[in-house]
Amino acid sequence: KGATAGNLLAESIKKGAEWIKEWTVGAAQYAAHTSRMEAVTIALAKAHGNTTAETNKAVEAIKRVGFSTQDALHAVDRLIVADLSLSKAEGLAKVAKDAAAIENITPGEALEKLLLAIESGASRGLRTMGIFVELQKEVRLRELQLGRTLEESEVLQIRYNAVMREAAKITGAHGAAASTAEAQMHALGREVNELREAVGDRFQGQFRSM
Repeated sequence: KGATAGNLLAESIKKGAEWIKEWTVGAAQYAAHTSRMEAVTIALAKAHGNTTAETNKAVEAIKRVGFSTQDALHAVDRLIVADLSLSKAEGLAKVAKDAAAIENITPGEALEKLLLAIESGASRGLRTMGIFVELQKEVRLRELQLGRTLEESEVLQIRYNAVMREAAKITGAHGAAASTAEAQMHALGREVNELREAVGDRFQGQFRSM
């Protein structure tokens, strides 16, 4: 019995060590991907006239709302490509959290849908998130008021304002859903990814060498 118990313990320790090794390598790979995304985001920001400090500030603002680092970086990339000011990052991220709770999708997916609507003017995708607005109508109405065709930057601003105005009606949806088991599992997943980044970052030197 003692020998059997010893063998079982040794096997458990071996499997535990293998799991830790596998998890650490995976964490290093995850952190490396995050590092690459950060470099790409900074390069994209500079190409569009944004400073590194402004870009990092926007990423951190989105993360504080409850996004993972990779989702926050992707969101900033989309803001830049859509020619939207990085100062809008935090507000859109908060709206995305509430919208995601209504449609039962991830905040990253919700933010992508918000940005796509603002960028293209297509409103249909917003309805499933509880945001009912006719973006094309908003632009036409403003052009009639001014008696001229709007510049692209003006169109984007009008769409953004309309989305934010209507999104105020769903404020608090995320908070209401936050206590559910599913929401807590999403939060746990985000925290695990943050742990992977923190651990993996310590092994970047060894990972590059390997």
